[in-house]
Amino acid sequence: MINIPEKSKVFSPIQLELLKLFAHNPSDEELIEIKTLIGQYYSNKLRQLANKFSKENNWTEEYIETILNDPKQ
Repeated sequence: MINIPEKSKVFSPIQLELLKLFAHNPSDEELIEIKTLIGQYYSNKLRQLANKFSKENNWTEEYIETILNDPKQ
């Protein structure tokens, strides 16, 4: 087993956690699942930020749809 330190000056905490995870030699299927979970995490974070921004600027669903469907964008 590979000894991965708890702290590092080279790697961030998330990188260390990923190194620990990958030290267990996950299968290709598990890697796809992990990538999917990470993608879902960042998608949710982005959605939360977009919702917060739209609420702060009083954007309605209709206005957002107008922006999304504007051919000039």
